[in-house]
Amino acid sequence: MRYKELDGLRGIAALSVYFSHLIGVFVINSSLFDRLSNSPFHIFWHGEAAVTLFFLLSGFVLTLPYIKNRVDLNLPSFYLKRVFRIYPAFIVAIVFSVLLKTFLFDPSQMRGYSAWINEFWKWSFKDIAISEIINTLILAGRPFDKSLFDPVVGTLRVEMIISFILPFLIFIALRIKLVFNLLVLFLLFFIGK
Repeated sequence: MRYKELDGLRGIAALSVYFSHLIGVFVINSSLFDRLSNSPFHIFWHGEAAVTLFFLLSGFVLTLPYIKNRVDLNLPSFYLKRVFRIYPAFIVAIVFSVLLKTFLFDPSQMRGYSAWINEFWKWSFKDIAISEIINTLILAGRPFDKSLFDPVVGTLRVEMIISFILPFLIFIALRIKLVFNLLVLFLLFFIGK
């Protein structure tokens, strides 16, 4: 089942992430921008909130067939689908980043941009430990240096971890009363903070 409303919400969230990255690249020092950042208009470039919304929508969409239609949850099939949904995008992002860094990136052209954008790609292959490359490629292992290759892939790590945990939350939700589900949700919310 597809909800067109959610597609629109995802589009708005994607624009918010785009604008937050665009604003993050440039140094903006203005009192007007500071005032707007503390107003409801901040929703248009509040990338962190938009990414959180993506995670919530992803969890909702992944859970829906099992909760609403009572489809049996086949763990190997679920995990295989999630890996093949996430890993190709992850590998393409890493390869594309390495190619751009290796062949097109010129650090001298980054003067005048924000400190945030200048934190990325400060490596050369001879300086990277193999263990760090392996840790990055595992994706769902211990936290890795997101700024090493592509800072956006950190969200794919969260997606992968959520994909491993979600079937167990679905199992709990299907077998336990609403009050207990709300209690579990409340606890997860505060554990995640």
